[in-house]
Amino acid sequence: MSVQMWHDNVVNPCRASTYRFLRKVVDEVVAIYAEAGATLTTIHTGGDEVPEGVWEGSPSCQALLDEAQEGVASVEDLASHFLRELNAIAASHGLVTGGWEEIALRKVQAEGGVHAEAFTVAEVQHGPMALVDERFPLLVFAPRGPAQAGLVRVAEEFRAQGAKVILVGPAGLPGVDLAVPASPHELLDPLCQILAFYLAAAALAEARGLDPDAPRRLKKVTKTL
Repeated sequence: MSVQMWHDNVVNPCRASTYRFLRKVVDEVVAIYAEAGATLTTIHTGGDEVPEGVWEGSPSCQALLDEAQEGVASVEDLASHFLRELNAIAASHGLVTGGWEEIALRKVQAEGGVHAEAFTVAEVQHGPMALVDERFPLLVFAPRGPAQAGLVRVAEEFRAQGAKVILVGPAGLPGVDLAVPASPHELLDPLCQILAFYLAAAALAEARGLDPDAPRRLKKVTKTL
């Protein structure tokens, strides 16, 4: 049973029919936005927990694991497999995927043992900016696009306040500290940046003497009695 008290609300990431269904949903959403003349850039993936052991007894998942596909070595890899397939569906329409902020932040908190919080530029300037002082650590992601100039400007404002800013962006961006691999389209920049961030989170854990593959006291699933 899930944390929402459901026992049948989990899709099977090992069945082709799952991705046919998702492609149909994405196709329809894209068509609705196009008919309305509205802009669609992102498909939200959610990010909630699934019940413990939910896929372990699935014949479809066992068959997928037996195929020994790259990146699918155990049940723990199935969630990432699902997201890769969904990302491909979104990318076929020129879209990117997004999810709850803890999808990324848990890497720093769980693996690196460092407290972290995520804010948009607007949110930072309506409260959290008051906390920023000398040597305050900040990680600023600045993908290409209309928002990049504002993100770089805010990063410079933080630096002027004495904060320790790490600006993440494409190579050649003025003031960039962590250059990420170039993507074929600016809509894919956030994906490249978050992948670089995952590698940095693992390196942070190792630098602090921690094992990124065995975070302390971490529960990947939530039991609901």
